[in-house]
Amino acid sequence: YEDWKQGIAKYDTVIIFDGIRGGDVVEYIHEHNPKARIIIYYVNKFRRGARNDPQNFKALPCELWSFDQGDCAREGMRHNVFCYDHVFLDARNKEAFETSRLSKGTAYDAFFIGVDKSRLDRLLALQQLLRKQDYRTKFILRKAARGLYANLSPQAKEILVDKDIAYSEIINYISQSKCIVELQDPGQTGLTLRAMEALFFRKKLLTDNREVLHCDFYRQENIFVWGLDEEQRLADFLHTPYQEVPAETSLRYTWEAWLDRFFSGAM
Repeated sequence: YEDWKQGIAKYDTVIIFDGIRGGDVVEYIHEHNPKARIIIYYVNKFRRGARNDPQNFKALPCELWSFDQGDCAREGMRHNVFCYDHVFLDARNKEAFETSRLSKGTAYDAFFIGVDKSRLDRLLALQQLLRKQDYRTKFILRKAARGLYANLSPQAKEILVDKDIAYSEIINYISQSKCIVELQDPGQTGLTLRAMEALFFRKKLLTDNREVLHCDFYRQENIFVWGLDEEQRLADFLHTPYQEVPAETSLRYTWEAWLDRFFSGAM
């Protein structure tokens, strides 16, 4: 459990992301601090039967929350919308963004980065669609740990990588791109980090998540819903200026607002 366990009795509330290793952590915290409020917050989808399956926590002294509205409805969890944690944007990352934005300009029309969670085929189809219209793409897909990657096409080999990329490098790509691409996990409805980056870096978003239509930051000029919007609109979408979103709207998606919702009950 590392050094955090030494001070566990000091805290009123403990938030555990994605259930980490399972119910034993909840039991340990409750044993050493029975008055603590313990929150399991899912920032990713879970697998039924996995160690962090919400069913494994139902009899334990903890609350279950998720970023995904669908999972909340199915599992009886409470919803708290995802946020952009400005810890990501530390001094080094801010410098990377500004330096890249000022010195390099726009290099890509669309940028994607993520882990291969049944995304490869969809990403290749999207790349083909964009490149057919002469749009510049930079797609990076990290191989899944247990994925099978035999007989790959040249296009797939161009996209797939074996290792994670530093966030400062990701910011360099974001700063040089007109649009960030978001591809959801199958069955997912919650907002992801890609949507938050588009909002906070003032970039356009190309997503397959139709739930974004109901978000308060949705602007047709800024967000293209793949599979719903007509492909003919891509040209206007990528070539027209970004429409500013009010600062008070963006503030709802900060880390501070996310934390406050656990105590205020406002979603």
